[in-house]
Amino acid sequence: MVDILMIAYSCEPYSSSEGAVGWELASRIARRHHVTLLTRPKARADIEELRSANPDMDLEVEYHELGVLRRAKQFGLPVSNLRYLVWNHRLASRVEQLERTGRFDVVHHTTWVRHWMPSAAAGARALPFVWGPVGAAERTPLGLLRTMGWRALGGEMMRLLGPGVLRLDPMMRRTLNRVDFAVASSRDTGRLLDRKGINHTLGPSVGFDPAVIPRAAPPNNEIVSVGRLLAWKGFHLGLQAFARLEDRDLRYAIIGEGPELSRWELLARRLGVADRVEFTGRLSREATLLRIGGSRLLVHPSFHDSGGFVVVEAMAQGVPVLTLDIGGPSFLSEPGGWAVPSRPTGNITDRLTEAMAGLLAEDGARSEMAQRHAAESLAWERIVDVYDRIYQRLAGDGDGL
Repeated sequence: MVDILMIAYSCEPYSSSEGAVGWELASRIARRHHVTLLTRPKARADIEELRSANPDMDLEVEYHELGVLRRAKQFGLPVSNLRYLVWNHRLASRVEQLERTGRFDVVHHTTWVRHWMPSAAAGARALPFVWGPVGAAERTPLGLLRTMGWRALGGEMMRLLGPGVLRLDPMMRRTLNRVDFAVASSRDTGRLLDRKGINHTLGPSVGFDPAVIPRAAPPNNEIVSVGRLLAWKGFHLGLQAFARLEDRDLRYAIIGEGPELSRWELLARRLGVADRVEFTGRLSREATLLRIGGSRLLVHPSFHDSGGFVVVEAMAQGVPVLTLDIGGPSFLSEPGGWAVPSRPTGNITDRLTEAMAGLLAEDGARSEMAQRHAAESLAWERIVDVYDRIYQRLAGDGDGL
């Protein structure tokens, strides 16, 4: 057994986003090793309830608040990255104190983990440091940026500038110098870690629990996209490709809500497919899983996702996935999907249409591959196996990777 000091800025048992990653890793690893978790108190009540109900979890938790910035979100201030930075800087001294107790074998930072943001684990001077899943090295091709609309370009520019600004932070430099082993969530991030000389492996950033995946739903003649309606999710490319398909009985459901709704509704009308496209709004998790499972294809042409819960949930139900060759979704969906080259961007709609038609015409072999790959590599317990081997290697208790 390894004694792990774990840092999870986001850790929420009932979340459908990064908070779920923090909780799933902490709770499942704590069934194999002793874990002391440092996190925010946002989901304290849920965490404590689950700790009490699951005595097999060897999990201690310390809750660390954000201080003066904790209420900034209530006023609509765009300070999420600043909050993360302040929290990690304040927590580094606590990590140093805990290291001096001599209790721990490894420190592991799980969420958020972006390659350009520092970790409180830099406060540990000698503990082996595991970093990951690490993402956010994905870059949107210029031609795709032009398809997003002016409103979305400001956020993309901030995303491009952020890494350069954070290089000036001494804690960022200490973080990079301290990493012993990282888990990259995409090939893009893996290549960046190579350039930085950081030992790493590729591993999924998100997983699924077989116990909550429903049985196969009755099939229908529908394709789906699921996620917030943000320009960089690329659903407008899915609409353009869908409009070129010959099957006029096929329907397209776009599940989610967000600022691009009116723009994409207008696009569907301009393309002449509004009568076959349904913008469902936000659905419950259960309803979303059933809608995915009854579809013929998940269309997820995101420009820079590092992960994607809907990708693994589709594959777990045997639904093929169509992505671009950028970021985590294309890595997650192999071999149960089709990753369309994102460059050159000029004829990307043609390539998406061809891939969409090809996947829809297949006889089920891709579905079987998707389901098998999900079971073998994307279930949470299989993801924890990856970290287990890393811990054993760094703690000197086994051969590791």
